Amino acid sequence: MSIRPLEGVTLRLAEAPTGLQATREALALRMGLLGARVCAAAGVQGLEGQLTAWLEDAAGARVTLYVRGWPCGVQPVSEALAQAACGLVGWHGRSAGGLFTLGVDYLGVLTASLASTAAVAALLGQRRGSSSHEVHLSLGGAGLLAMAQYLAMDDAGQVLPVPGGADWQHPPFTSGEGLRFELEALDPEAWRRFWEGLGVSLADIAAGWPPFMQRYTTATAWLPPSLFRACARHRLADLNCLARDAGVNLCALRLTPQAACAQGPWAFDPPVSAAALARAPSSAAQPLAGLAGLEACRLIQGPLAGHLLRELGMQVTRIEPPGGDPMRGMAPLVGGLSVHFQAINRGKPWVELDVRSEAGQARLGQLLEGCDAFLHNWAPGRAERLGLTAEALRRHAPGLVYGSASGCGRHPGPDDPLGTDFMIQAHSGLAACIQQHDRPAGALLTLVDVLGGAALAEGLVAALYQRHVHGLAGGLDSSMSGAAGLLLEAAIADAGQVLACADGHLMLDGAAPSEVASLGHLASGEALAHLAARGIPASRISRCAADVGAHPWLGCALGRDEYGLRTASPWIINA
Repeated sequence: MSIRPLEGVTLRLAEAPTGLQATREALALRMGLLGARVCAAAGVQGLEGQLTAWLEDAAGARVTLYVRGWPCGVQPVSEALAQAACGLVGWHGRSAGGLFTLGVDYLGVLTASLASTAAVAALLGQRRGSSSHEVHLSLGGAGLLAMAQYLAMDDAGQVLPVPGGADWQHPPFTSGEGLRFELEALDPEAWRRFWEGLGVSLADIAAGWPPFMQRYTTATAWLPPSLFRACARHRLADLNCLARDAGVNLCALRLTPQAACAQGPWAFDPPVSAAALARAPSSAAQPLAGLAGLEACRLIQGPLAGHLLRELGMQVTRIEPPGGDPMRGMAPLVGGLSVHFQAINRGKPWVELDVRSEAGQARLGQLLEGCDAFLHNWAPGRAERLGLTAEALRRHAPGLVYGSASGCGRHPGPDDPLGTDFMIQAHSGLAACIQQHDRPAGALLTLVDVLGGAALAEGLVAALYQRHVHGLAGGLDSSMSGAAGLLLEAAIADAGQVLACADGHLMLDGAAPSEVASLGHLASGEALAHLAARGIPASRISRCAADVGAHPWLGCALGRDEYGLRTASPWIINA
């Protein structure tokens, strides 16, 4: 049975400017999958340069949604310009061998997810008594959210690995028959066993482990050439067998996109009867104020979902293992805490407990009393082994909305990869869409983790709306593979045009090479002035946090506190 938590909700969409058309299409698709009726706003003109949409339900609650290009200013936007300004192009360039856009409408789709989440939260807020009537967000603001951890680390002085020689390379690897594949190893001993089995020296195995493990936070992975040569001597089937025996995971790059799941990233459980949510405080800006959630998550996908719920006003408390989350100590540190950790966990109180122990589960039960939402990103089957399923937790919180963040669902199939970002990129076909210097090969950016976290928050808010309006408390799983599938449903983004200037690089939108060939000798500021006079949209390509902070269309959305660089909420909600 298909569960559609937004049945009874209508989304009306005005026409969008070209640079926001992908967001319009993605928003219509996502909200339709969640059960909303989607239609064009016939005869209604939105604000110039913005996407305008209206969300309303059967009780008359109504929210107006405004999506613009940038958090600071009204300049034209495109996917290529936004990726360049926010740092996606610059950080991707660390491993891509040049400056390229991602080749997919990544920010357009992420913006649609954030718009869906905030608009439904505002609609729910009205039903709970708040005055949340307008939601404002931007493509550039979504880009800052996607890059928040990378920007914070760079701002705090992150030291990047350097190649040990001119012939060191980045993944993916290539087999003897020319098939590209990704590896995932979570244990240094498994890493050693795999490469020893291929005859690689212990010195090169040891040299490759640190940059390989750090690639999630550095967007680089310079590895010794002997690793790539060893792979090229063997067929993929033999490499797969060796990987399985060694305890590492291998996934070939799918060359065509995997078909998107009919329900998108979300698998909703049959709901149970529940009372309505508590009445909201008067704050329009935080429509989930007065609600409480518990987050038992690590790394990025789950904590990002909790971060977004907190930005909407929910009191989110983290459940961490005894001794605390090890990610708290990952360099660089500001104020004694990891800036990577703080970027998506700032302001969350936490409780340390062992969910495997009887005492820990008793304490968890106490924390659940009065709780509205619970989210975890445990490995498939762990909730059942621990006895911490939705049914079990609702003994303490009868109306609990229960969410899990996964790689490929709660019950992955035998051909599904390990649920980590780069493996999902490879398996879904996303990696084969992302350009590097010689051919498409993926990005060493946590693209799918971020999309998956946003999708989990989106599904949880829809389920909270269903609980309040229809008296039904549901559960859901939100998968990274499903989030990647919806991204690949979008049209392939225009790659833009890179212009090398005397002091940096610009991204241009819609210019013929002959129009700009004479500008390369100029400083970027002069070139931008010439381009503006010709009506050619352009942006500096940001390659560090300072570049993003100095960008006139983005700088207003960055701030600083005792824990380092801070990215503003991706949306503004008001009366």
